[in-house]
Amino acid sequence: MDQATGILQRATEFKKRHSRYIAPAFFVGGFLFDAVMLDRVDSLKTIFQQTIYLLVILQILKFKALEESGAWQPSERIAKYWHYNSEALNFFLGTLLNIYTLFYFKSSSLATSAIFIIIAFGLLVLNESPRFHERNLQIKFGLFSVAIFSFLFIIVTLSFSFVGYFPFLVSIAIGVFLFYSLYRTLALRIELKSKLKHIILLPVGVVAASLVALYFLRILPPIPLSVQYIGIFHNVEKVKTGGETRLVLSYDRPWWKFWQHGDQTFTAEPNDRIFCYARIFAPRNFKDQIIFHWLEHTRNGWQTQDRIPGTISGGREAGFRTYVYKTHFDPGKWRVQIETTDGREVGRIGFTVESADASTSRTFRTMEQ
Repeated sequence: MDQATGILQRATEFKKRHSRYIAPAFFVGGFLFDAVMLDRVDSLKTIFQQTIYLLVILQILKFKALEESGAWQPSERIAKYWHYNSEALNFFLGTLLNIYTLFYFKSSSLATSAIFIIIAFGLLVLNESPRFHERNLQIKFGLFSVAIFSFLFIIVTLSFSFVGYFPFLVSIAIGVFLFYSLYRTLALRIELKSKLKHIILLPVGVVAASLVALYFLRILPPIPLSVQYIGIFHNVEKVKTGGETRLVLSYDRPWWKFWQHGDQTFTAEPNDRIFCYARIFAPRNFKDQIIFHWLEHTRNGWQTQDRIPGTISGGREAGFRTYVYKTHFDPGKWRVQIETTDGREVGRIGFTVESADASTSRTFRTMEQ
């Protein structure tokens, strides 16, 4: 027995002893691996990596479908490596889902990202449950379609250089076309067309419909945009030094409220203005509008008080700097949501406005951006 054969045999024995833990371990391993390696959304390296992973997953799923239908069997030489196709599939899917989960997390609130993670792990649990073994391939295609659509959301949006209904619908259309083409290709070699439809077209249709619903419910995050910083300030002043423009942000905040961004407890005097400053990451050559949505908490809940538009341009590593201000406001709880023009939230900040009295002492400090 040569060394390579011995290693494969020990690996096979290890797999049999720990089979119930190996698939989830590969899935989680993909998540952890890419959390360290992830680059910016428009990085050519990241896009190339995703493309290679998607092509590998496509080939594995294609041959798994052919094998399950009896239209293909691995040769003796390939079989000893093909034995680990499920583990490889879990690793590559885990890595891709990690990429998109992180992008979704950066592009919206934690609640949206948490839902995505719960769905991903929920599908994995179903996949590993004996009760769902007969639908194993169907779930894999469902996971794969999540990855494909997420990849297209990024690529198509980068191509159009703006977010909105049109890039989203184009992404959905391309994804559906790709999977239908895959179905037609496999249908030439697999006789049971109805089973093939359930394996490929049904999960893809469910995922596509779910994504459309999430989009129009304004739950789907607007990747590739992301808020890198957002804060509330008493003043924002532009200062030019040697051809470079710096923003000087003024705030009045006790030292012990170190977790706050600027004046999230805003002490207001007459004629004060509330400034909302943000740094928003957008890819290179990207230019689009955003909305600063001001809401006040009233007896009837959160009520819109203002919508102030702004323009962002992409390419700056630290994010595009932008700010707006509001002059008319009442004491109470407030919130500013940064949204796309189609109403999807990129980020938010909450703050409280308090009226200053005769005993109030304000000492302003500054920070530069």
